[in-house]
Amino acid sequence: MVIAILVVVIVVLGISLVYVLVTPRAGGPTAAPTVVRMGISPWSSLSSMRKLYPEISDMWDSLETKYNIKWDWIITEEDASTLFYGGSDFAVLGPLETAEMVFNRGFQAYNFGNIVWNEDACVVRGDSPYQKVTDLLGKKLANFGYDSGAYKYAETLWAHEYGIDASEDFEWVVAPPDVCIELLNKGEVEAALVYGGPWAVGLHDYGMRLLYGPYTEEAKRLLGRPAAAIEGMMIRKDLADAHPEVPKAILEAWTNIYNFMAKDPIGIYDAFLGESYGLNPEQAATFRSIYPFEKHMAKPEPLTDAQIAADMQIIQWAYQHGIIENPPSDNIFLKVQM
Repeated sequence: MVIAILVVVIVVLGISLVYVLVTPRAGGPTAAPTVVRMGISPWSSLSSMRKLYPEISDMWDSLETKYNIKWDWIITEEDASTLFYGGSDFAVLGPLETAEMVFNRGFQAYNFGNIVWNEDACVVRGDSPYQKVTDLLGKKLANFGYDSGAYKYAETLWAHEYGIDASEDFEWVVAPPDVCIELLNKGEVEAALVYGGPWAVGLHDYGMRLLYGPYTEEAKRLLGRPAAAIEGMMIRKDLADAHPEVPKAILEAWTNIYNFMAKDPIGIYDAFLGESYGLNPEQAATFRSIYPFEKHMAKPEPLTDAQIAADMQIIQWAYQHGIIENPPSDNIFLKVQM
């Protein structure tokens, strides 16, 4: 009798164990989160806003659960190179630069949204005689890197507008952006190609002026809606193809940043300019007088057919003039379904 009871107990326990082992838990197994290596510069809006406002970090963190992803923050001054050499999955890079990486160097990537209108400019001393780029032919200029957006922007703009070969028609000095402004102020160069923070310092502290810059008439002639003058979101093609939720999550997160900043486009914007570029309130006001929030920050939205067509016009032009080496196509653009 005892033996029979033991047998029954063992059988029941065995059946229960098998049931536990083979029966899926409610909701099924949870897949490991997709790790997304976010390559961002230390002065980017994302980097700065995460430092300034815990709410921004919370917004990004909440999307990890929503999309089953894990952000891995890669802070680098060379975000495009970091992406190209496999150190990250994402970078802030414009469509023209994306095309250059894909069609010149064979990198597989998508551009999938716009976040910042280009703020790069050519700065000259306030008392200089120069009124247009062609006045600088043969002069010594400063830039902060031949792969920088400021140089790439100028290279395309000048070639398109004036037939100028930026690499051959000027003498160049390469230095950090703040040093470029110092060299210009000392008269060691005649112009400097820099982004917003340094040119704001130059204008406010040294009385410099923009030979061209954001929303100047010269830029408008070329750049009605410019591929060369927009900074967008670039992501590795294999990651986006395998996990379409990733670009969707990034676009949603950046939209949250835009909406947060838009609530106070002076106070929050000035805080961002201070954190990103080290501008004091007076310098920030100079920046805003030329480049207010609504002209600087593009509302992050999925790319439209019209935007892609406009970008492809200048990419095709760049191909015709040898800036893009291989025949381009619009397969570098990804239309995210939100």
